[in-house]
Amino acid sequence: MNGLIPIPELRASLLTALLLLHASPVMLANRLAALLEPVRRVSPLWLYVVVLEMLIGGDLVLIAPGLRPVAWPTLALAVIVGLLGGGLGFWLDQVVTTSLRKASRGASRPLRRLAPVLGYSPSWGAVISLNPLLAADATGSTMARTLLTRGEFLPPLVVVVGILEEIIYRWAFPWLLGCVLPWQGLLGLLSGLMIANLFYGLIHLAFGGRTIFTRWLLGLLFAALVLVSGSVLAASMAHGLFNWLAMKATLAERRGSITFVRSHPGGS
Repeated sequence: MNGLIPIPELRASLLTALLLLHASPVMLANRLAALLEPVRRVSPLWLYVVVLEMLIGGDLVLIAPGLRPVAWPTLALAVIVGLLGGGLGFWLDQVVTTSLRKASRGASRPLRRLAPVLGYSPSWGAVISLNPLLAADATGSTMARTLLTRGEFLPPLVVVVGILEEIIYRWAFPWLLGCVLPWQGLLGLLSGLMIANLFYGLIHLAFGGRTIFTRWLLGLLFAALVLVSGSVLAASMAHGLFNWLAMKATLAERRGSITFVRSHPGGS
């Protein structure tokens, strides 16, 4: 591995830490927000951006890639593919999420009959609920509840989050994995992308299992955009557009559920 750290033991320690952090940047941002709360309230979304930037820096220190200028036709193709991919990703997310919601309604009916026998559990109710606020409470997600109830959706910041996630999970982290995996060439690249995509799905653990699955599917789409266009710019454009569209849709849905938010325990 060609990096900026010449000491093998230090490289191994940093690699281990980065592998753990790549699976939990949302959790880390939540914990930092909780620690800072007594001193000053800081939005977890801002802290999440800081954590993502730190991960990118750590990846680059380990792999020290040689950056080359990209030809403008490649950049133009990446922009076009990215914008189309963002719209396609949003449509795909809506279709899959709607299908999963319908399936969960049917699956949860017979399971509810077990409640008098097994006892009621707030977390179980949150799992089968279709309301993301319940899921946020059950998982202790400060970020999820903050975003959904306080409306801290700053459009530029939401777009930046998507771009940074793509730089990490579709470029820097797969590159890092390619340096340590036993496979080389195309097989190493694909293996790195698939493993990084698994990590990308897991970082959405705080938003529930359905979100993990849908983000994993989106990650496959974004990885395909990188392979088709030859540039991570396509995935970054697609993810930024997707986040902006998802933000608009979530805010519209939030306005419709404001009654629930006010009556729900802990709601604002």
